[in-house]
Amino acid sequence: MGALRRRVARGVVIIVAATVIFCLTASTSVADHESANLLIFAPVAGSTAPGASGGGTLEFRGGGEPQSRWTMSLQFAGLGARTTYTVLVQGRFGADQTPEAGIFTPLCSFQTNERGEGRCWNYFLGLKHASIFQVREGQVREDADGGPVVAQASRSGGPGAVTSQPNRFTPR
Repeated sequence: MGALRRRVARGVVIIVAATVIFCLTASTSVADHESANLLIFAPVAGSTAPGASGGGTLEFRGGGEPQSRWTMSLQFAGLGARTTYTVLVQGRFGADQTPEAGIFTPLCSFQTNERGEGRCWNYFLGLKHASIFQVREGQVREDADGGPVVAQASRSGGPGAVTSQPNRFTPR
Protein backbone atom coordinates (compact mmCIF):
# COMPACT_ATOMS: atom_id res chain seq x y z
CA MET A 1 0.00 0.00 0.00
CA GLY A 2 2.88 2.41 0.69
CA ALA A 3 4.29 2.08 -2.85
CA LEU A 4 0.88 2.88 -4.36
CA ARG A 5 0.56 5.98 -2.16
CA ARG A 6 4.01 7.17 -3.20
CA ARG A 7 3.17 6.71 -6.90
CA VAL A 8 -0.13 8.56 -6.50
CA ALA A 9 1.58 11.35 -4.54
CA ARG A 10 4.34 11.56 -7.17
CA GLY A 11 1.70 11.69 -9.91
CA VAL A 12 -0.14 14.49 -8.12
CA VAL A 13 3.11 16.44 -7.68
CA ILE A 14 3.93 16.05 -11.38
CA ILE A 15 0.43 17.18 -12.41
CA VAL A 16 0.55 20.20 -10.09
CA ALA A 17 4.05 21.15 -11.28
CA ALA A 18 3.03 20.83 -14.94
CA THR A 19 -0.07 22.95 -14.30
CA VAL A 20 1.97 25.67 -12.56
CA ILE A 21 4.56 25.73 -15.36
CA PHE A 22 1.83 25.87 -18.01
CA CYS A 23 0.02 28.71 -16.23
CA LEU A 24 3.22 30.71 -15.77
CA THR A 25 4.33 30.36 -19.39
CA ALA A 26 0.84 30.93 -20.78
CA SER A 27 0.27 34.10 -18.76
CA THR A 28 3.70 35.47 -19.66
CA SER A 29 3.27 34.91 -23.39
CA VAL A 30 -0.24 36.36 -23.43
CA ALA A 31 0.73 39.39 -21.33
CA ASP A 32 4.01 40.32 -23.07
CA HIS A 33 2.43 43.27 -24.87
CA GLU A 34 -0.19 44.05 -22.20
CA SER A 35 1.92 46.91 -20.91
CA ALA A 36 3.43 50.21 -22.02
CA ASN A 37 4.97 49.53 -25.43
CA LEU A 38 7.52 51.78 -27.11
CA LEU A 39 7.46 51.57 -30.91
CA ILE A 40 10.46 52.72 -32.94
CA PHE A 41 9.91 52.72 -36.72
CA ALA A 42 12.70 52.35 -39.27
CA PRO A 43 12.54 52.20 -43.08
CA VAL A 44 12.22 48.79 -44.74
CA ALA A 45 14.53 47.70 -47.56
CA GLY A 46 13.50 49.35 -50.81
CA SER A 47 11.26 51.89 -49.05
CA THR A 48 9.90 54.77 -51.10
CA ALA A 49 10.80 56.87 -48.02
CA PRO A 50 14.35 55.75 -47.12
CA GLY A 51 14.63 58.54 -44.53
CA ALA A 52 11.45 57.48 -42.73
CA SER A 53 11.57 57.45 -38.95
CA GLY A 54 8.99 57.44 -36.25
CA GLY A 55 8.02 56.35 -32.82
CA GLY A 56 5.53 56.55 -30.04
CA THR A 57 3.61 54.54 -27.51
CA LEU A 58 1.01 51.81 -27.44
CA GLU A 59 -0.53 51.68 -23.96
CA PHE A 60 -2.54 48.79 -22.53
CA ARG A 61 -5.48 50.20 -20.53
CA GLY A 62 -6.91 46.98 -19.11
CA GLY A 63 -9.50 44.40 -20.02
CA GLY A 64 -9.32 40.95 -21.54
CA GLU A 65 -9.56 39.91 -25.16
CA PRO A 66 -11.39 40.67 -27.28
CA GLN A 67 -12.32 43.80 -25.29
CA SER A 68 -8.87 44.92 -24.11
CA ARG A 69 -8.47 48.72 -24.20
CA TRP A 70 -5.56 50.52 -25.90
CA THR A 71 -4.31 54.01 -26.69
CA MET A 72 -1.73 54.67 -29.35
CA SER A 73 0.12 57.89 -30.12
CA LEU A 74 2.70 57.98 -32.93
CA GLN A 75 4.65 60.61 -34.82
CA PHE A 76 6.68 60.30 -38.02
CA ALA A 77 9.21 62.22 -40.13
CA GLY A 78 11.03 61.64 -43.40
CA LEU A 79 7.91 60.57 -45.30
CA GLY A 80 6.53 61.94 -48.56
CA ALA A 81 5.07 65.45 -48.37
CA ARG A 82 1.28 65.75 -48.24
CA THR A 83 0.81 61.99 -48.48
CA THR A 84 -1.61 59.67 -46.67
CA TYR A 85 -0.19 56.78 -44.64
CA THR A 86 -1.76 54.01 -42.55
CA VAL A 87 -0.32 52.22 -39.51
CA LEU A 88 -1.17 48.50 -39.35
CA VAL A 89 -0.55 45.70 -36.85
CA GLN A 90 -0.17 42.01 -37.62
CA GLY A 91 -2.46 39.54 -35.82
CA ARG A 92 -4.76 41.97 -34.03
CA PHE A 93 -7.60 39.44 -33.80
CA GLY A 94 -5.93 36.14 -34.66
CA ALA A 95 -5.37 33.32 -32.22
CA ASP A 96 -1.87 31.82 -32.19
CA GLN A 97 -1.02 29.61 -35.17
CA THR A 98 -4.11 30.59 -37.19
CA PRO A 99 -4.28 32.34 -40.59
CA GLU A 100 -5.86 35.36 -38.86
CA ALA A 101 -2.68 35.83 -36.81
CA GLY A 102 -0.86 36.77 -40.03
CA ILE A 103 -3.35 39.40 -41.21
CA PHE A 104 -2.43 43.10 -40.99
CA THR A 105 -5.21 45.34 -39.64
CA PRO A 106 -5.22 49.16 -39.86
CA LEU A 107 -5.03 51.06 -36.55
CA CYS A 108 -4.85 54.69 -37.71
CA SER A 109 -4.23 56.85 -40.78
CA PHE A 110 -2.68 60.28 -41.15
CA GLN A 111 -1.63 62.79 -43.76
CA THR A 112 1.82 64.34 -43.70
CA ASN A 113 2.53 68.05 -43.93
CA GLU A 114 4.79 69.71 -46.52
CA ARG A 115 7.89 68.53 -44.56
CA GLY A 116 6.82 64.85 -44.59
CA GLU A 117 5.87 64.84 -40.90
CA GLY A 118 2.70 63.36 -39.51
CA ARG A 119 0.98 62.01 -36.41
CA CYS A 120 -1.77 59.61 -35.54
CA TRP A 121 -3.60 58.77 -32.35
CA ASN A 122 -6.21 56.12 -31.65
CA TYR A 123 -8.17 54.53 -28.82
CA PHE A 124 -9.35 51.05 -29.72
CA LEU A 125 -10.54 47.72 -28.38
CA GLY A 126 -8.87 44.37 -28.91
CA LEU A 127 -5.23 43.53 -29.63
CA LYS A 128 -4.24 39.87 -29.52
CA HIS A 129 -0.67 40.38 -30.80
CA ALA A 130 1.67 43.39 -30.89
CA SER A 131 4.85 42.19 -32.56
CA ILE A 132 4.93 43.78 -36.02
CA PHE A 133 3.67 47.25 -36.96
CA GLN A 134 3.90 48.70 -40.46
CA VAL A 135 3.48 52.12 -42.04
CA ARG A 136 2.02 51.78 -45.54
CA GLU A 137 1.51 54.42 -48.14
CA GLY A 138 -2.16 55.27 -48.77
CA GLN A 139 -5.44 54.80 -46.93
CA VAL A 140 -5.86 51.11 -46.02
CA ARG A 141 -9.28 49.60 -45.37
CA GLU A 142 -9.98 46.55 -43.20
CA ASP A 143 -10.30 44.29 -46.25
CA ALA A 144 -7.30 45.51 -48.28
CA ASP A 145 -3.52 45.20 -48.17
CA GLY A 146 -2.84 48.84 -49.05
CA GLY A 147 0.18 50.46 -50.61
CA PRO A 148 3.87 49.72 -50.19
CA VAL A 149 5.38 49.33 -46.73
CA VAL A 150 7.68 52.27 -46.00
CA ALA A 151 8.60 51.65 -42.33
CA GLN A 152 8.21 48.98 -39.68
CA ALA A 153 8.53 48.39 -35.93
CA SER A 154 9.20 44.79 -34.96
CA ARG A 155 9.54 43.02 -31.61
CA SER A 156 12.06 40.48 -32.94
CA GLY A 157 14.07 40.83 -36.12
CA GLY A 158 13.29 43.14 -38.97
CA PRO A 159 13.62 46.90 -38.97
CA GLY A 160 12.59 49.02 -36.00
CA ALA A 161 11.83 47.89 -32.48
CA VAL A 162 8.98 47.19 -30.05
CA THR A 163 9.84 47.11 -26.36
CA SER A 164 7.55 46.72 -23.36
CA GLN A 165 7.52 47.91 -19.74
CA PRO A 166 4.81 46.94 -17.25
CA ASN A 167 2.27 49.63 -16.44
CA ARG A 168 -0.46 49.79 -13.80
CA PHE A 169 -2.81 47.74 -16.02
CA THR A 170 -0.34 44.94 -16.76
CA PRO A 171 -1.66 41.60 -15.48
CA ARG A 172 0.39 40.32 -12.56
